[in-house]
Amino acid sequence: MRQLMLPLAMALTLGLSGCSWVDSLIYTVDIRQGTLPPTDKIEQLKQGMTPEQVNYLLGSPSFRSMEDSGHWEYVYSLTSERQPNQYSRLTLHFKNGQLHIIDRSKVDSSAKL
Repeated sequence: MRQLMLPLAMALTLGLSGCSWVDSLIYTVDIRQGTLPPTDKIEQLKQGMTPEQVNYLLGSPSFRSMEDSGHWEYVYSLTSERQPNQYSRLTLHFKNGQLHIIDRSKVDSSAKL
């Protein structure tokens, strides 16, 4: 009986390790990082706004450049095993104390915040 158990255990182990359906049984946690303001708030941005107005509207940025105080970024990412990874970034540039450039080019509207 013992001679039968070892090969059976090895076959079962090898058989289950190669099955992709086993991966669907394992729960994985979605990893959310950063914050991206809601789309309706982003749409309210206007050139000429002061940093204080933008901060009040959107909240603190995820990243404020140490070298250029007029460069703000709002970054959001979602890493998930069940769906494609999402990455969104809103970049704002201030010039002479006013909002000069609003770069929405990396804003993914499908990101679930």
